Amino acid sequence: MRGSGRNRTEIFIHARLGLAILLGASVAGCATSPVAPVVAQAPKPAPVEDHTSGMAEVPSCPDGMVATLDSGVQVRFDGGTPHDPSMCVQTWSQREHEYFLSVWRKERLRPDSSERREAIAQILTAPVGASVRFALKHNSPRTFFDSATLRHVANETLTVGTKARPALKLELVLHDAQKRPDVKAERLLWIDRETGIPLKKEVVTRTADGGVWNTTVWRVRELAADPPIENEG
Repeated sequence: MRGSGRNRTEIFIHARLGLAILLGASVAGCATSPVAPVVAQAPKPAPVEDHTSGMAEVPSCPDGMVATLDSGVQVRFDGGTPHDPSMCVQTWSQREHEYFLSVWRKERLRPDSSERREAIAQILTAPVGASVRFALKHNSPRTFFDSATLRHVANETLTVGTKARPALKLELVLHDAQKRPDVKAERLLWIDRETGIPLKKEVVTRTADGGVWNTTVWRVRELAADPPIENEG
């Protein structure tokens, strides 16, 4: 009986030893097995709104786009003219209108002035707060305004359709030829940073009692690619 008890004790010891060796091998195997590291996905940084800079470069004339204004009028943007790529063509109500870099109406460039062109191009790439003033030359000595100031007022975001569109806010002031400081014409323009399209235009009216009235004369509510015209027949 004592021998059989000793045998049972040895069997138990050997079993415990074997289990320990087996567990040790399993742990060692886990320690040496390649385990794919768990990498935490860093949250994507939120886009930083640009509050100070101008455009990276002077934009080309927008082409192949159509804007629907709040009034319901549709404006097509057809690139630049063949003789002057920086003179942008806009078509609405079956009439073509030309604007220098979509900012300055062609009629106001007459007689043509390189000074005016350079100033407008410069302000589109200038930081917030920059301004340029230039003379307004006319064919006739009789004119109401003899100079203009164009200023980059701010960078703002306008909602067009369902998309937020960053824009440059520009201030255009025409100065009285008789040097009367209170006599001036003011306008605000918001130029889309991506396309160069004017998204909004306001006329600023100042009254004698110090009041200020802003009248929106142009506001884009939808902006899309202009569908190609299919050839009939």
